[in-house]
Amino acid sequence: MQNVIKRIKKNIRGSTLIELLITLGIMSILLTMLSNIFLQIMVINLKNKERTYVRDISSSVLNQIRKDIRNADTVDAKYCGSVSDFGALVTYDKCIFNTNNKRYIWEVYELDAYSLSGTPAYGIRKSECTVLSEVDCSTKTTKYETPDDFLLQYNNVFKAEQNATGTTGSESIVVSVTITGQSAPADGESPSAALVKNVIKQTIVSTRNYRQ
Repeated sequence: MQNVIKRIKKNIRGSTLIELLITLGIMSILLTMLSNIFLQIMVINLKNKERTYVRDISSSVLNQIRKDIRNADTVDAKYCGSVSDFGALVTYDKCIFNTNNKRYIWEVYELDAYSLSGTPAYGIRKSECTVLSEVDCSTKTTKYETPDDFLLQYNNVFKAEQNATGTTGSESIVVSVTITGQSAPADGESPSAALVKNVIKQTIVSTRNYRQ
């Protein structure tokens, strides 16, 4: 029995410093690889979450605009999208309509928080015109604005054109609304640094209830 114990003790030896360093090096490499994989998964999940959010906001805004234009008593063709003014094409980042003796406007506006970033960002809002005699609705009360963490990349949202439709050739106005959305960047960064960009949603609304 004593001989067996002596043999076991003889075969047991401690790890050298070099072996410990090699073991620590391998473990650090594995931990670094696992950390990178974990970070990539987190970034992908965050992008998917923000992309879904941007799509939801875009769809919600488009549904509201489409509903408002369809239910409007009249749409002001002169102040809705791109129109020809004295032979020149003028683009308005807004669409004014009238419902139940009230005047409303959907418009694109520049966000002040990014005015100095070098890359402008925009939001979109609906307002009620408080002075009905103002054709351009410069005096208004805000009814809805897109959230601060949702940005429009481009301000060319509304386009409108008149078409002859039906067997009688009656005129209608076709309003095309295109929203190119993106997520908000981290605090202090330019909109170009956002994780999610170029989320495009579009709708087309046709109505005969319009005026020049």
